[in-house]
Amino acid sequence: MKINIYNQVKHISNRIPIDLYSRLTGQKLILPLYHAVTGSPHPHLKHLNFYRRKNDFKNDLRFFTDHFRSIPIKDITSAKDHCFHLTFDDGLSEVYTEAIPVLIRTNIHATIFINTDFIDNKKLFYRHQLSLIIYAVKNSAEALYKMSTFLQCSLADTCKRIDKITDAMKIEQMAELLKIDFREYLNDVKPYLTKNQLLEMKKMGFPIGNHSKSHPNFKNISFLEQRQQVTEVNDYLRRDLNINDLYFAFPFGDDNIKNEFFEFMYHQEGISASFGVSGLKNDGHQNHHHRIPMEYNQFSAEEIIKFEYFYYALKCLVNKNKVRR
Repeated sequence: MKINIYNQVKHISNRIPIDLYSRLTGQKLILPLYHAVTGSPHPHLKHLNFYRRKNDFKNDLRFFTDHFRSIPIKDITSAKDHCFHLTFDDGLSEVYTEAIPVLIRTNIHATIFINTDFIDNKKLFYRHQLSLIIYAVKNSAEALYKMSTFLQCSLADTCKRIDKITDAMKIEQMAELLKIDFREYLNDVKPYLTKNQLLEMKKMGFPIGNHSKSHPNFKNISFLEQRQQVTEVNDYLRRDLNINDLYFAFPFGDDNIKNEFFEFMYHQEGISASFGVSGLKNDGHQNHHHRIPMEYNQFSAEEIIKFEYFYYALKCLVNKNKVRR
C-alpha cells in the first residue's frame, strides 16, 4: 500500500527538504531497518526482497550522516536532536561479512536482533525456505510444473501461491518434491550468524537484541507463547553472550499486540526498549519505537525517508499518527 501511495505523491514529497519535514512533524529520530546487505543475494534471500544492495547501503549511510547524527541504542528514548540508529533483524550472516565492516569504517551505531532458533545455522526460517523453493521454480521448468501440480494452480500463479504458505509440513513436502535439502543448504551456505560472530560484534560495540526464538507472528500466538518466545532468547543473551541490556524487536511487526504483553516485557523481563516496523509513528508506550523498512531497492534512502515524513504528515491530518492499543 505504501508503495502505491509513494508513486502517487513522490513528485511532491521529494521536493520538501528534510529539515522542513522535521520541523513540521516534530520527528527528529529515525530508525532505519535492514535484514541483510549484499551485492549478490543467496537463494534464501533473493525472492524475499529483504536485503539492501551494498552500494545502495553505502549511499544510505551517506544520506543519514548528512542529515542525522548516529547514536547508540541506549540513547534513543532521550534523543532530542536529529538522530538515527540502524537495526538489523533475523541474524543473517551478511550483517557480519558485509554491513559491519562498513559501519566500523563510518563509525555508525547499529543493533543486531537475533532469533536463537537460527543462530549457528541450526534451522532455516520458513520464509527463507520458501525463497529457496521459489528460486528452484524460477530456474527449472520441471520444478515449476511439479509445484503447479502440487498446489493445483496455474503456472503463472505458482510463485505467488508458494509465497503465501505458512504450514511447515506443506513446505517440507514441497522441498522433498523438488529434492531441496534444507540441512545441506544450512551446512553449505551458512546463512545465519554464529555465536562466535555475535561475541565478536558485541566486543566491537554492536548490541545484540531479542527478535524472538523462532520468528512467529505474535498476533497469531497466545500470550503464553509470546512470553516463552521472549524469555528463552533473553536467557540465551544473558547466559551465552553475557548481555544484560535487553532490547526486543517484534517479528512481523506489532499489530494487534495487547498492552499486557508490553507490561510483561518491560516490567517482568527487563526489556529497556522495543521496536515495531510501522515507519514514522508515535506510540502510547514511551519505550516502544517504530522503525522504517529500507529494503526498497528501487528507491534511495532520501526518497524513502522523505516519503515516511510525508506519510506521517498525512496520518496526522486524520489522527492516525499514533498507535493506540
